[in-house]
Amino acid sequence: MIDWKDPGFHQVGKLIVPILLATGAGQIGLIVDRMLASGLAEGSISALNFGARLTQLPLGIFVMAVTTVLYPTFSQLAADNNMHGLRRAMVAGVRASIFLTIPMAVGLIVLRDPIVRVLFERGAFDPQATEMTAYAVFFFSLGLLPMALREVISRVYFAMQDTFTPMMLGIAAVAVNIILNFILVGPLAHGGLALATSIASLVAVIILFAVLRRRVGGLGGLEMWDSFWRVSLASAVMGGGVVALWRFLTGLYPAPGFFLEAGLLTVAICAGVVIYTVASYLLGLPELKVGFDYVSKAIKHLFKRQKKVAGEKWGQA
Repeated sequence: MIDWKDPGFHQVGKLIVPILLATGAGQIGLIVDRMLASGLAEGSISALNFGARLTQLPLGIFVMAVTTVLYPTFSQLAADNNMHGLRRAMVAGVRASIFLTIPMAVGLIVLRDPIVRVLFERGAFDPQATEMTAYAVFFFSLGLLPMALREVISRVYFAMQDTFTPMMLGIAAVAVNIILNFILVGPLAHGGLALATSIASLVAVIILFAVLRRRVGGLGGLEMWDSFWRVSLASAVMGGGVVALWRFLTGLYPAPGFFLEAGLLTVAICAGVVIYTVASYLLGLPELKVGFDYVSKAIKHLFKRQKKVAGEKWGQA
């Protein structure tokens, strides 16, 4: 039985209702996007859907992993009223998101055509659909970092038992998105709708930062800026290297089939990872060492676990 008078129940309701309202506002924004896209060239709605799905993939895999790991830390620090520790943990989350998101955004931008072609171009999804989707991916990718930072900062608010502020800013972001939709859809077609989403995310994350700074004090802006410019430089080097490599590969194989292009794309992506890693090392990015330490610990833990399982099997034998 549910005790409707339980203070815990009321607290959960108080926290979850703003999240539901913000989600509803987001759905209204999607409806407006589709309504405007329906008046554009045929295939615009599909291009937006596929483009959004592709750019959301890095967020779902990497950034959500960062927020999932950090959220319990945020919650514990907020519960202990340790604002200094909370700020440090948030800065770490922001820097990790910057380190992961900017190179992925650059990679999506410079390889958007072959990525879309390899993933989607078959059947009714023809070269024109590829071109339209790649066009949307370009503008969605510009908002990848703000979207990632918004996820991290929102978790800090949630840890502080505040879902109202992210809700209000989420609704405001939807309003900004809708206004920008009408402004940008004319000159940029469905790309304008994607760009409006990216700009609205940037506006939302700037305000989230500003409000949080007033609540908990300085947020380590210099540290985040230092990480931003160094990651941007490493990503630019990576992007230039990948573009040069792709032109070389497509010069050797001007009309590759599906499997060959998929192979060339894999080579280009792997080369991009190597270039970015080397550039990050030369620029002294601490996130690279943290990432290597994390992977090293994960591998050691996996080997220890496998060794333990093997030992138990031998013992049973």
